[in-house]
Amino acid sequence: VEVLSNPSVIAVSQDPLGIPGRLVHNQTNDGFGLWFWSRQLVHEEVAIAIVDNNEFQGTYQNFNTTFADIDFPYDAANITDLWSGKNLGVFSTQFPVTLAPHDVAMVR
Repeated sequence: VEVLSNPSVIAVSQDPLGIPGRLVHNQTNDGFGLWFWSRQLVHEEVAIAIVDNNEFQGTYQNFNTTFADIDFPYDAANITDLWSGKNLGVFSTQFPVTLAPHDVAMVR
Protein backbone atom coordinates (compact mmCIF):
# COMPACT_ATOMS: atom_id res chain seq x y z
CA VAL A 1 0.00 0.00 0.00
CA GLU A 2 2.91 2.39 0.74
CA VAL A 3 4.11 2.11 -2.85
CA LEU A 4 0.67 2.62 -4.34
CA SER A 5 -0.07 5.71 -2.28
CA ASN A 6 3.33 7.44 -2.20
CA PRO A 7 3.48 10.27 -4.79
CA SER A 8 7.30 10.43 -4.72
CA VAL A 9 7.65 6.72 -5.48
CA ILE A 10 4.94 6.92 -8.16
CA ALA A 11 6.83 9.85 -9.75
CA VAL A 12 9.91 7.62 -10.13
CA SER A 13 7.77 4.88 -11.65
CA GLN A 14 6.14 7.30 -14.08
CA ASP A 15 9.27 9.31 -14.97
CA PRO A 16 8.94 10.44 -18.61
CA LEU A 17 12.53 9.51 -19.50
CA GLY A 18 11.36 5.89 -19.41
CA ILE A 19 14.75 4.28 -18.78
CA PRO A 20 14.28 1.10 -16.73
CA GLY A 21 16.06 0.62 -13.44
CA ARG A 22 19.05 -1.71 -13.38
CA LEU A 23 20.90 -3.70 -10.79
CA VAL A 24 24.18 -1.84 -10.30
CA HIS A 25 25.66 -3.63 -7.28
CA ASN A 26 24.93 -6.46 -4.91
CA GLN A 27 26.47 -7.54 -1.65
CA THR A 28 25.27 -11.07 -1.10
CA ASN A 29 26.28 -14.11 0.86
CA ASP A 30 24.48 -17.36 -0.01
CA GLY A 31 21.89 -15.31 -1.88
CA PHE A 32 21.06 -13.02 1.03
CA GLY A 33 22.25 -9.46 1.36
CA LEU A 34 21.74 -6.11 -0.31
CA TRP A 35 20.76 -5.27 -3.87
CA PHE A 36 21.37 -1.78 -5.25
CA TRP A 37 19.16 -0.59 -8.12
CA SER A 38 19.56 2.65 -10.06
CA ARG A 39 17.27 4.45 -12.49
CA GLN A 40 18.19 7.52 -14.53
CA LEU A 41 15.46 10.18 -14.40
CA VAL A 42 14.78 13.43 -16.26
CA HIS A 43 16.72 16.57 -15.31
CA GLU A 44 19.89 14.50 -14.70
CA GLU A 45 18.38 13.00 -11.54
CA VAL A 46 18.85 9.43 -10.37
CA ALA A 47 16.61 7.26 -8.18
CA ILE A 48 18.23 4.58 -6.04
CA ALA A 49 16.52 1.59 -4.41
CA ILE A 50 18.41 -0.50 -1.88
CA VAL A 51 16.74 -3.82 -1.12
CA ASP A 52 17.65 -5.87 1.97
CA ASN A 53 16.72 -9.51 1.49
CA ASN A 54 18.39 -10.80 4.65
CA GLU A 55 16.63 -13.40 6.77
CA PHE A 56 17.94 -12.11 10.10
CA GLN A 57 14.76 -10.95 11.83
CA GLY A 58 15.04 -7.84 13.96
CA THR A 59 18.56 -7.01 12.81
CA TYR A 60 18.91 -3.52 11.39
CA GLN A 61 21.80 -2.78 9.11
CA ASN A 62 23.49 0.60 9.27
CA PHE A 63 25.94 1.28 6.48
CA ASN A 64 27.24 3.92 4.13
CA THR A 65 26.35 3.55 0.48
CA THR A 66 29.16 4.82 -1.68
CA PHE A 67 28.50 6.57 -4.96
CA ALA A 68 30.80 3.97 -6.58
CA ASP A 69 28.56 1.11 -5.28
CA ILE A 70 25.52 2.58 -7.01
CA ASP A 71 27.29 3.69 -10.19
CA PHE A 72 26.39 7.31 -9.38
CA PRO A 73 27.89 9.61 -12.04
CA TYR A 74 28.09 12.86 -10.03
CA ASP A 75 30.45 14.21 -7.35
CA ALA A 76 27.71 15.31 -4.94
CA ALA A 77 23.95 14.97 -4.52
CA ASN A 78 21.12 16.51 -2.54
CA ILE A 79 19.44 13.29 -1.35
CA THR A 80 15.76 12.91 -0.45
CA ASP A 81 14.22 9.85 1.22
CA LEU A 82 11.28 9.01 -1.05
CA TRP A 83 9.29 7.15 1.63
CA SER A 84 9.31 9.99 4.18
CA GLY A 85 9.86 12.92 1.84
CA LYS A 86 12.62 14.11 4.15
CA ASN A 87 15.59 15.90 2.62
CA LEU A 88 18.64 14.08 4.00
CA GLY A 89 21.09 16.76 2.87
CA VAL A 90 23.94 17.10 0.42
CA PHE A 91 26.42 14.24 0.31
CA SER A 92 29.57 13.57 -1.64
CA THR A 93 31.03 10.10 -2.23
CA GLN A 94 28.60 8.30 0.16
CA PHE A 95 25.40 8.55 2.23
CA PRO A 96 24.09 6.66 5.31
CA VAL A 97 21.33 4.03 5.11
CA THR A 98 19.52 2.01 7.81
CA LEU A 99 17.49 -1.01 6.74
CA ALA A 100 15.52 -3.71 8.52
CA PRO A 101 15.37 -7.22 7.04
CA HIS A 102 13.29 -7.24 3.84
CA ASP A 103 13.16 -3.44 3.86
CA VAL A 104 13.70 -1.12 0.91
CA ALA A 105 15.26 2.34 0.97
CA MET A 106 14.43 4.65 -1.93
CA VAL A 107 16.21 7.94 -2.46
CA ARG A 108 16.41 10.51 -5.19
